[in-house]
Amino acid sequence: MFCDADSSAQLLTVAITMRPLPGPIAVSGQWVERLVLAFFPSFPEQVDVVDRIGQLPVSAEEFAVTGFADPN
Repeated sequence: MFCDADSSAQLLTVAITMRPLPGPIAVSGQWVERLVLAFFPSFPEQVDVVDRIGQLPVSAEEFAVTGFADPN
């Protein structure tokens, strides 16, 4: 989590694997959205999809988003 020195808003980046473990598991078609909503209740209004986390690229098996964490 990154917090700008000039602001109290915390920038949060979350990566979600598209390959749940252990092995083949039946998941809802909306499971990624539900996981993202756990971190960002305002999804998708204030959340961006990203292809890097820090200096590392997001793998083909991951979905990554970034946005400002809800202060509540």
